[in-house]
Amino acid sequence: MTYIDWEKGKRSPTLETVVKISHCLDIDKHWLAFGVFGVENKQQLEKIYE
Repeated sequence: MTYIDWEKGKRSPTLETVVKISHCLDIDKHWLAFGVFGVENKQQLEKIYE
């Protein structure tokens, strides 16, 4: 139910939950929480597209 509430916009995950999910999925926590890359990942992404 919690996840469904997140998708429907009824609730938002806590920052602690976002960090845990990002670690489990091995993705940037800034991207997961805000849709933007953190500085480290942005630099890595730029290197990929060079």
